[in-house]
Order: sequence, then structure tokens, then C-alpha cells
Amino acid sequence: MQNEYWFWLIFLTTLTLLILLGARITSSWRGLFIDARCKVSLSRLQIIFWTITLMSAIVWFSLQSNVSSVHIPQSLWALLGISGLSAVGSEVIKGTKAAGAEDNGNALLKTLRVSDENKMGLLHKNKKISDARFIDIFKGEELVDHTTVDITKIQMFLITGFVFAVYIFAILGSETQLHACLNGQQPYALDLCQYAAGNEPKDEAGNPLKPGGYTLPALTEGLVALLAISHAGYLSFKATPKTPPHKSLLDDLPCGVMIH
Repeated sequence: MQNEYWFWLIFLTTLTLLILLGARITSSWRGLFIDARCKVSLSRLQIIFWTITLMSAIVWFSLQSNVSSVHIPQSLWALLGISGLSAVGSEVIKGTKAAGAEDNGNALLKTLRVSDENKMGLLHKNKKISDARFIDIFKGEELVDHTTVDITKIQMFLITGFVFAVYIFAILGSETQLHACLNGQQPYALDLCQYAAGNEPKDEAGNPLKPGGYTLPALTEGLVALLAISHAGYLSFKATPKTPPHKSLLDDLPCGVMIH
């Protein structure tokens, strides 16, 4: 299996099956990416794509001839941890804001020109799942800012997309190097290929390498840090209250918010 198209086949097949599962549960093809607000969630989108990418890479390399096992470097564990914690943190923050509403004395929300069907505590929600759009991932979430652009979401989307593209190219490029290593066409790279079929690869000291497996390409410390900072900014801004606590603070409302 030396063709990179196999990776995309595994990736797209997995994504399609998950989309079908989401459609089966929610009756919408966007269901996999939709949260309790009936809106497409950026945190869901990124954790789904990272998970599918890494699982596809593991399966793809596992099917390569003469590869006995596939090892995951620490930087990828860090990536999964960042994306997972970000998704969990996002849901916790939204759950907290969904619990805060007019019942807690916020009279300002009663003056907003928002239907009760679109209210979920301090959050804005769609009336039905079919109203969800992918543009939702760039919008504010509270009743007072759902018509504005959330700049931290744009930042996280761009940085995640950049790192995602870099890693996809790393995966596809390392497959070519793996086969060159297995076929003895280039010096054995200790960080790439731990053994070669029909040969006895040696380390730099001349000691034979023990049969092992293939290690997935690692992300650099800089890229992991970039992702971590982006997610931290995203969660910090999400947790920041946007709704003034009192009706008298009308000057604090974002532009474009309609009141009675």
C-alpha cells in the first residue's frame, strides 16, 4: 500500500460513516458538528478532524507491509489533549451560560428583540437543527453578540487549519520516506523507520536495531505551543461575560443589538 490515495480513502470513509451516524441521530447531515444550541460548533469540528486524521494515519501505516506496529509521539498526545480539553472546556462554559438567564435577575435580556425560542439562558440558539450553518463557527454565542464576529474563533480556525495542513503534508511525505527506508534506498533514519525488511538496520554506533515499528511524524514544539495558545485564547474569550448584568448598562451592548 504505497499509494497516498489509500490514506484519503480511509479518511473520507471514516468521515462519511460518522456524518451518516450524526445524520441518523439528528436527521441532519451536519448533525455530527452540531451542539445543544442547534448550531455548528468549532470545538466539535476541530476535535473530529484531528481524531479522524490520526486514526486514518495509524490504520494506513499499520497496513503497510513489514510494519509491525505504529507508535505515537508525545507531541500528538499533546495535540489530542489540547483539542479534547478545549472541547470539554467549551461545553462547560456554554453550560454555565445556559444556566444564567432572566431568572437570575438579568432584566436586560427581556428587552432584547430575540424570540423566546431562540433563548438558552444567556446563549442564542437556533429553533431547529436544520437552521444550523457552518458560518456559526465564526459568530458570537450570547444573545447580545450572536450577530457579531468572534475574532478568537477566526484565529483558532486559521491556526488549526494551518497546523492541520502541515501535518497532512508530513504524513504523506513520511510515507514515501518509509518505503525508501524499508527498501534500503536511503540511510535508515532512527526517528522515521526503526527497522527494514530483509536487512538489519543499525544505529549511528553500529549496533543492530531491534525489530520495532513505525513512528508517526511529530509536530514541532512551536506548532504545539501555537495551538495551545490559540485554544487558551479561544476559551478565555468564550468564558468572558458579554451580557451586562443590568438593563441600565445599555452603552455596554455590542453594536447591532436590537432592544425594545
